[in-house]
Amino acid sequence: ETIARRDKATSERNIENAQFQKNTKESREAIEAVDEALTVMASLRSGGSSLAEVKRETVKDLMGEIKDKTVNIKGFEFAPLINALLEVALNQNFVDKEAAQQVVTLLNKIRKNLVNLIREMEENETKAVDTYNKLIETLANEEKGIEKKLSDDKTNLFKTQDDIKFTEKLIVACENLKVKLTNSLEEQTKIFDQRKLQNQQLLEQFDRELALVRDAIKTLNSGGIRKGHH
Repeated sequence: ETIARRDKATSERNIENAQFQKNTKESREAIEAVDEALTVMASLRSGGSSLAEVKRETVKDLMGEIKDKTVNIKGFEFAPLINALLEVALNQNFVDKEAAQQVVTLLNKIRKNLVNLIREMEENETKAVDTYNKLIETLANEEKGIEKKLSDDKTNLFKTQDDIKFTEKLIVACENLKVKLTNSLEEQTKIFDQRKLQNQQLLEQFDRELALVRDAIKTLNSGGIRKGHH
C-alpha cells in the first residue's frame, strides 16, 4: 500500500510539474510578445517609425501572437482584456496619441498579469514540491516502520519457534522420565510381590513348624504324666 501511494503521488507530481513547466514557458513567451509589441508602440509614440514603416498588419500580427500565446495558459483569465486590445489596436491608426496610449496601457496590464501569474505558479510549485517531499518522507518512515515490525515479528517468530522446540524437547524428556519411572515402578512392584510371596511362604512354613512343635510338646507332656503315676 505504501509503495502504491508513493507511486501515485510521484505520478501526480510529475504531471503537475509538466503542467507548470508548460504554463511558465507559454507565459514567458507571451511576455516576450508583449514586450515586442510595447517596443513597436514606443517607436510609434516617439515618432521613430511612421505608419508606413509599421503597417497595421504588423500590429495585427503582434496582437494576434499575444492572443495565441495567452489563450491556452492555465489560470490566465484575461480574454476580455486581450479582445479589447485587439479591437483598439486594429481600429486605430495611432496618429491619435490617446489611442496609442490605450494600447500601451492594455499591454502593460497584460504584462503585469502575466508576471503575477508566473510568480503565483512558482509559489504554488514550491508548495507542491514541499508537500510532495513531506509525503515521500512520511511514506518512507511508514515503510521503515513496517520493515521494523516485520523484522520484530520475524524475531518473535524465531523466539516462538525456539520456545516450541524447547517445549517439545521438554515434553520428550518428561515422557522418557515417565517411561523410566513406570518401568522402575513395575520392577519395584515385581520385587515387592516376590518378597511378599517369599515372606508369606516363610510365615506358612513357620506356622507349620510351630504347629509341629506344639503337637510334639503336647504329646510329650501327655506321655510323661502317665509314666510318673505308675
